[in-house]
Amino acid sequence: MSRELVIRPRPLSAAAFAPFGEVIEHAGTSPRRMIASAFETDGLAPERLLWTYRLAEPSSLPLRVMAMERHPHSAQLFSPLACRGFLVVVCPGRASGEPNMHLTAAFIARGDQGIVYRRNVWHHAMVALGSAADFVVSLAKGCADDTVTFPVDRHVTIAAISEKMP
Repeated sequence: MSRELVIRPRPLSAAAFAPFGEVIEHAGTSPRRMIASAFETDGLAPERLLWTYRLAEPSSLPLRVMAMERHPHSAQLFSPLACRGFLVVVCPGRASGEPNMHLTAAFIARGDQGIVYRRNVWHHAMVALGSAADFVVSLAKGCADDTVTFPVDRHVTIAAISEKMP
């Protein structure tokens, strides 16, 4: 039996999240910011989907990771409409295609931040922290089988945070 892998979350930042995608937050003086990465595909003609998603039951940390998912053909955007904060859990893939849970990273996002998961990035399902949350979600779905899920067969836990994060 393998030991438990405990991941300590850190505040979401553009630099830390860059290997997995893009952080969406308004910065600078321009009133408009284009988010082209939300429509990234592997070249297949995408079906552009946009929907709202409600997480009526918030979660708390620690949290056991039971499964990961990825979209091999397209990027996916989550932008909060109403949210105190949310958990982002990501990891790269192995050469075999499975998630490399040893390289898992966890981030605590503020309610005024969104994310774009880059195409083919393993990620955990969205988790609202502290209160219910509403998101706008987009997916440039490249084909019918553009969601791959993988059960996590070892104990992977996102640790509770000890101090208040910004």
